[in-house]
Amino acid sequence: MTAPMALAILSACGGGTAADDEVAADAGSTRAHALAVVSGGGVYVDSTNGKDSNTGTQSKPIKTLAKLATFQLTAGQNIYLNCSGLWRETLTLAPTMLADGATVTGYGTACATSKPRIVGSNDYSSRWTKTGNVWSKSVGTTVPKISRLFVNGQMMRVAQWPNATVNNGTSLTDATAPSSATSTILTAVDAAALAGKNLVGATLLVKTQPWTIDTVTVSTYTAATRAMTVAGTVAYPLGPGDNYTLQDQQWMVDAPGEFYHDTAKGIVYLYPPDAATQGNLNGAKVEGSIRDNAITLSGRSNIKLTNLSAEMARDNGVYLLNAPGAVLTGLNVVDNTNRGVHVDLNVAVPATTPSVSVTASKVSGSTLVGID
Repeated sequence: MTAPMALAILSACGGGTAADDEVAADAGSTRAHALAVVSGGGVYVDSTNGKDSNTGTQSKPIKTLAKLATFQLTAGQNIYLNCSGLWRETLTLAPTMLADGATVTGYGTACATSKPRIVGSNDYSSRWTKTGNVWSKSVGTTVPKISRLFVNGQMMRVAQWPNATVNNGTSLTDATAPSSATSTILTAVDAAALAGKNLVGATLLVKTQPWTIDTVTVSTYTAATRAMTVAGTVAYPLGPGDNYTLQDQQWMVDAPGEFYHDTAKGIVYLYPPDAATQGNLNGAKVEGSIRDNAITLSGRSNIKLTNLSAEMARDNGVYLLNAPGAVLTGLNVVDNTNRGVHVDLNVAVPATTPSVSVTASKVSGSTLVGID
């Protein structure tokens, strides 16, 4: 379920040009860099024209978000990301990097029409091969499980049985199945349809109560008795007539828009969503979500995140850990797998201080919740 906020998007461009050359840096060192205390100063990042050997001034920006970990901001200094930039890495803002009240925002002439894009996906375009209706690509065995796949910006569906067009993509367990925390029985019709298919290792989504869906893994299946056991814990026992869906096996990739990532073999299988991409997937833009968070901020208060885009992460678009008083304005937080904005506070917050403020932002496309 998504809790979208379809609000106006600000185009406020961050800036600050004073005393660029006063930013101190040591490009050859892995220790923290100490920035000079300069009003309006900070670190500038440009994914296109920057170099990590640069000093981080506006005229000499660094290139990667990872390089920010070598800088230490003091009060009044901020982080500026070029609005035309795209980073396929996590923006991690640790307590040692920022001072309370710092701002992370966009800068540059492109801010009127775009925001700095921090994406949790990698680009897997080109070098796909076709077998029948299914295309495949080797991505290597070190790539984390791809939670979402996008073709030309369109989100694909994790391969499932039944297909999404059949009974809303669900089936029912046998009406005579006894309630159990670890097993259930398929109907004879479903068992016949699944004959010869490997169910072990498949993900089972089961609606054990009207208000909850459990996600577990199939551990065994006995065709003779139609009994299926699961590994993992369910909130409520599996019972007769429960709605269920099976997911995430290669044989399930049999309908347009479905994909499966075999992490053991390091191969992604995809049934393209339409005739154009089916005819030439190598001409399409294919992206897969592999990083847990797009933006992670921890241990600082009253931080301002403005004019940024956090997209396509495996878990959260923006994750705020013990960051009371954070202000999020003009953000585009879209297509993140679980949560758009996740606020996790384990510290005391004054009653007059909101834990987080989200305004003039768009949060959409999350599976669990938009803002948690």
